[in-house]
Amino acid sequence: YLITGGTGGIARAFVARIAAACDGDVTLVLAARRIAASPASIGDARLEYRALDVADRASVDALVADLLRRHG
Repeated sequence: YLITGGTGGIARAFVARIAAACDGDVTLVLAARRIAASPASIGDARLEYRALDVADRASVDALVADLLRRHG
């Protein structure tokens, strides 16, 4: 899962809900303009943080391409 605004309050609620609903192997990619020190996992879900401004189309395209390459 790719969640933009990944360090905000709504995103944290989504992360907790998705992590609780997914059984086993899941990776949540949280993208935000600024990334602070954050946990590497919640339950069985792995968290990956990426610095990204969603207004920069080339950066978004590059991130999505990288995620598709690595996670399918």
